[in-house]
Amino acid sequence: MLAALGILAQTPARRRLAVLGDMLELGTYEEAAHREVGREVARVADVLLTIGPRARIIADEAIRQGFAAGQVHQFARKDGVVAALRAELREGDAVLIKGSRGLALEDVVAELREAR
Repeated sequence: MLAALGILAQTPARRRLAVLGDMLELGTYEEAAHREVGREVARVADVLLTIGPRARIIADEAIRQGFAAGQVHQFARKDGVVAALRAELREGDAVLIKGSRGLALEDVVAELREAR
């Protein structure tokens, strides 16, 4: 997740949007890892959309680090994410979509592509 955010940070864009889902199977490192990602999001992204209860920790930490709460959109499941992302997207934006394989976020990518 941190490596992907690093790529997002280096991507030329007007704004950088991060669509981040739960990171699963982290055991005792779960909360600390989500907080670490939240700190990095606050540094590199302009808009954050989270999916899942664990990803809420990412959002909370990003806000704690000074990320604008109005630029955070939280979802319990991936339903509704595409509509929110479409409403948020502007010409010149870069988008990172990343989460654990168990979330099947490729469905979000496929749905976005259908909108073209």
